[in-house]
Amino acid sequence: MSGALSIREATPEELGNWDAIVRRFPNHRLPHTRAWIDALATSGCGRPLYLVLEKDEGLVGCFPGLLVNVGRWRLFGSPLAGWQTVSLGPAFDPERFSTAEFAAAVVPYLEGEHDVDHIELLHLGLDGDAMRAAGFEGEAVFTYRASLFPGDEARTFKQLKDSARRNVKRAGRLGLTVRFEDDERFVDEHYAQVQDVYRRGGYTVPFTKQRVLEFFHRLKESGNLIAVSVYLPGGRINIATGMFAIEGKELLLWMWAHRGHYRWYRPTELMTWAVMQRAVQLGCETFDFMGGGPFKTKFGAEPDRIKIRWLRGRHRWLMKARKLAKTVYYWQQGARGRSSRLARQAMAFVARRGHAAHPGRPPACVLGDIDLVRALGIARIPSHVLAPPGAPVRYSRHTRSALPWHNAWERPEELVDALVRFGQAQPEPPVLFYQEDRTLMLVSRHRDRLREGFRFIVPDAELVEQLVDKARFQQLAARLDLPVPPARLLSPTDPPPHDLGLAFPVALKPLTRIPDRWEPVAGPGKATSVAGIAELRALWPRLAAANLPILAQELVPGPETCIESYHAYVDERGNTVGEFVGRKIRTLPAAYGDSTALETSDAADVLALGRTLLRQLKLHGVAKLDFKRGPDGRLHLLEVNPRFNLWHHLGAVAGVNLPGLVYGDLVGSPRPIVAPAQAGFRWCKPWKDAAAARAAGMSLVGWLPWVLRCEAKSGVAWDDPLPLFGAVFRRGINALAHVGRRAKERPPWTLTPVSRSDV
Repeated sequence: MSGALSIREATPEELGNWDAIVRRFPNHRLPHTRAWIDALATSGCGRPLYLVLEKDEGLVGCFPGLLVNVGRWRLFGSPLAGWQTVSLGPAFDPERFSTAEFAAAVVPYLEGEHDVDHIELLHLGLDGDAMRAAGFEGEAVFTYRASLFPGDEARTFKQLKDSARRNVKRAGRLGLTVRFEDDERFVDEHYAQVQDVYRRGGYTVPFTKQRVLEFFHRLKESGNLIAVSVYLPGGRINIATGMFAIEGKELLLWMWAHRGHYRWYRPTELMTWAVMQRAVQLGCETFDFMGGGPFKTKFGAEPDRIKIRWLRGRHRWLMKARKLAKTVYYWQQGARGRSSRLARQAMAFVARRGHAAHPGRPPACVLGDIDLVRALGIARIPSHVLAPPGAPVRYSRHTRSALPWHNAWERPEELVDALVRFGQAQPEPPVLFYQEDRTLMLVSRHRDRLREGFRFIVPDAELVEQLVDKARFQQLAARLDLPVPPARLLSPTDPPPHDLGLAFPVALKPLTRIPDRWEPVAGPGKATSVAGIAELRALWPRLAAANLPILAQELVPGPETCIESYHAYVDERGNTVGEFVGRKIRTLPAAYGDSTALETSDAADVLALGRTLLRQLKLHGVAKLDFKRGPDGRLHLLEVNPRFNLWHHLGAVAGVNLPGLVYGDLVGSPRPIVAPAQAGFRWCKPWKDAAAARAAGMSLVGWLPWVLRCEAKSGVAWDDPLPLFGAVFRRGINALAHVGRRAKERPPWTLTPVSRSDV
């Protein structure tokens, strides 16, 4: 090296060309540029000071920073702590730069020319011995750093931990969307989320929204900014935001945040990976996460301890005062944060009217009956339920509250709005369970809106429509060659058919069962049957009067006890998490009726066929596959119901709790080892099974012990008796009210005089 190192302020011409000068030096970083320094200055961090380092042969480096007055003392920060600046210090030509020369020149220059009392700079590559010899003290600054591989997105993704890769893929399947932002309204949402993060940690945000806004404007203008958001399906609800920046071959994280209410979606992984993809496309080789936090190791980041904050005070006591001020600052930040958190907790306590806070685990929100709530209760999961007034489930000890009743068929939009309001009001999104076709369709068709307040699993929307619609299910079965009996769709507006093209007898099932129109045709059963074309033509006037589209399907001979079912929960990766099989014992009525008694079994062929068909359907979620075993032992598929159902109560008692497994996956609990369900466990609905048993020829004396031996009973449990008594009491009140109304509607009694002739 030749000549002594000198320091001076940049000329106006050099300032106008500052970024080009900075980028001459290989160790420059984004904070050395005008955009970063000016953002700090305009947000109130200090007055910028752009210094150049030169020797006889010309410029050898640049050294930007800011001057700050604290009382009568002046500080020079390059940067000061708390400026959210990844590093600064000098950017220089390593062939012509000496740390000893720099330290020997910078101290007298700043103290003499600018009356600086305290100097701080954060750098990656200054010689420690030379800095300490010049009176500087060093503090290690920890960060995480990850490698990026330009042009090799697959290799970059592979270095993420397994959990991060799974969460990225899962977020995509859930329909989360990543949006790169350029509207300054982004800053309002981002800062609000940052405040949320700091509050959860018990701190207050140490910088104003103005600083975030200035960085957004300056870095956007310079072309270095990557502002990104993650939205729930539908693009209305922003659940995570981040501000990143790129300079040369380096990606920097400035800050990220997410809404605590939606953290189960793991939006940060999706957001960060989207940014890493863009950085790889732009040729970045390294990613500075700008700080600690073991969460960052998910992205393949490793500890980086090469940054050193160098400090020097003109007076020894000034260094001690600085350390004391740092301690006091962090203490008051924590105290303010804890005070804010206590105030919010007190307000929440008042809003709850003194009731206890929410349980440790998110609740379930059940659109179903007592059997589904009992299955969840066995897994110690509390429920909020949507059920009509008087329903037994409202009185269960596992039910925390009953939501105002809305009919899912009549006013679906109102119900969805009410559910979303409820879900968003909870500390964490509840897990949503649905038990009937109408609630299944509600969840499937409004899945994007409902995800704003809930977490749930539901199969692909198109598959749900195909499985629920009997006509479309027949088409699906034909395309996939499923073992479904042949069928034909009949319209009530057509003339009576002369030939169905099916083998008789056939079962007749309404595509949509409306009881007041179907029961005059077939009674209380779900279907009816005809033995031949003449019987069908004789029934046709009543079918036409019902005005319901009908599916005529070849009948598999045998009673309802030949119906066996396969139940499973398949996770998002296609793994079968839990499964069991069972068979019907009794229904009411005996033909095509609702189940009143069930039993688990160990039928290996039902298990094997159920697994095969779910793979063919590519179904993810819960499902019940109903089969009927023919006289030859073959299994015929009748229907596939992709929803929760009353069987899950029996399955939970038998050792395979499908609702509990779904809940655990959605809240992130460790998945338990699931043993096979025990065969021979029975379930019944006592108040209906009594009539079914009587119709089957079973005496009351024989039935009562059978019921008592059932492992699961709908609405009846020694440890949860209120559903039975509550429902009976409510029905009694309703009956008395009905009698009272009829009494009021009767005309008053009148006395008519009787003549002697009448006598």
